[in-house]
Amino acid sequence: MALFGTRPAKIFPGVEIRVMIFLGKKDEPKKRGTIFTTEAIKFTSDMRSSLLQNLSFESTEGLTLGKERIGDGLEDVSLPKVGNSIIRNILLKLKRESSIVMKDRINKPEFNKEMEFRKTGGYWLNALEEMPYKSTKIEVVRFENPVEKDFAILLINSSLFYLYWSTYGNLRDLPRSLLEKFPFPSMEKLNQKQKEIHELNVKVSECLLRSFLPETGRVGEFRTAKCRDVIDLIDDFLGKIYGLDTAETEFVKRYDSHIRC
Repeated sequence: MALFGTRPAKIFPGVEIRVMIFLGKKDEPKKRGTIFTTEAIKFTSDMRSSLLQNLSFESTEGLTLGKERIGDGLEDVSLPKVGNSIIRNILLKLKRESSIVMKDRINKPEFNKEMEFRKTGGYWLNALEEMPYKSTKIEVVRFENPVEKDFAILLINSSLFYLYWSTYGNLRDLPRSLLEKFPFPSMEKLNQKQKEIHELNVKVSECLLRSFLPETGRVGEFRTAKCRDVIDLIDDFLGKIYGLDTAETEFVKRYDSHIRC
């Protein structure tokens, strides 16, 4: 399956539809086939002429986003848009770290440490302790303690989470159900990194608020690309948390760099 987005360019000019090209062959009798996918391809108009000659496919085996977490086998919810071995290896490491997911650590009645995230996305995803505007597109999530809340803010603003969202999402919405299935570190691991988490949260929050343009769009817009340096620091940190090697972390930081500028 080759999967194409609608931004910044479209497969069919003027047609607002996400396109999938399906290629298949008959398997041997009683043999279960394997689905290979591209990543979520987001291309510019000058890339159109060579687009179909440069497709890369990778196996989705074991990486379907299930009812609770990556690859849980409980219920098929979302097939990943993988595309290459680096993304596959990153997803396998996230799967390995999924004994706790965000759903396990949020929105219990006694929790009162709040953060907000925007339920739609484009080339960046945004979260803050409190957004500088009000909208029905903003959702509040509650945590038990400040370090978990701060970590969640880092995570949603990161390129690692953007890659996960691009792989499993529809390239438009960020429903809480997708956020809830992302692996979440243990309190022991978070407490060991509490100072670094807090400092990174202060840096990215201050940068996002400086980049916010209140007079742009309906309710204002972030120019998140201006915060790339601090987001890169966040991804360096997350790479260590989730066991990514240097090449995988650098891949995450450069992911979709042709449009995230």
